[in-house]
Amino acid sequence: MGKNQKTELGRALVKQHNQMIQQTKEKGRIYKKKFLESFTEVSDIDAIIEQADEDHEQELLDLPLPPPTSRIN
Repeated sequence: MGKNQKTELGRALVKQHNQMIQQTKEKGRIYKKKFLESFTEVSDIDAIIEQADEDHEQELLDLPLPPPTSRIN
């Protein structure tokens, strides 16, 4: 193995190592973004629950009533 081959191998290893470090940094940024985007205020959650309850109540009011049944005694 000549000196040029060793130099090329060394450069290739350094380049690969630098790429791995860069990928690790990018993954860290992605994880931070996901955490920050998923942060929700408790008051927002309460408002969502209240809205869902109101929608559910409205759905119940909009349901048609069953036809009346008559009893024969």
